[in-house]
Amino acid sequence: MRLQQGFTLVELLVVISILCVLSALMFPVVAQAKGAAYGTSCIQQLRQIGIASEMYSADADDRIPYAVAPNTKFVATFTPTQERGPLFQAAINLPSIVTVLAPYSAPKPLWRCSLDRVEPLFLAENYVLPPVLQWKTTYFETIGASYDYDDVSAVLNGGQIASPHADAILFCDYPAVHGPIQAEGGGERNLLFADFHAKLDTHNMWGTRFLPPISGLWH
Repeated sequence: MRLQQGFTLVELLVVISILCVLSALMFPVVAQAKGAAYGTSCIQQLRQIGIASEMYSADADDRIPYAVAPNTKFVATFTPTQERGPLFQAAINLPSIVTVLAPYSAPKPLWRCSLDRVEPLFLAENYVLPPVLQWKTTYFETIGASYDYDDVSAVLNGGQIASPHADAILFCDYPAVHGPIQAEGGGERNLLFADFHAKLDTHNMWGTRFLPPISGLWH
């Protein structure tokens, strides 16, 4: 009886060990699948925002929405008047893109990406900012959207896109939280182009094309 109980205990320990090993092996796979699902949800939201933008453009002689990015609106509000460049000056009176597209089937929840998070650098600098400017853990909580918008073309270029629409980036994620290397602290962004197709940025197009090469627009 004792021998049988001994074998039972050993077998139980072996089973527990196997389960622990399997759990350790499966956890990264499950986490990766979960991240991929969130990424798919995010890009579908961008596509819906693209449909709303296309509907707006149909009502506005094919111009992109006359509005500013949520981040521009947020920062311009607290920028001293004498330090505002053309875009910040316009942002004081213009609505956010979130507000403009709301009537076109782009409600507030659509602007929140499930993987949205503010980079640690911004959070680390919070202690030097006035309380009203301090960042929360997500862009959505802080400025009201997880996505940036090309308000330079929208406001300063009269709603005209300079480059071909298939190459011009209209919206993108604020944080780079998508793609295969997100677990290592870096990642990629989902992009929505001016022809309203969306895809994952695997070639750093955001870094080279989205920000306009024009100085003095913001400050």
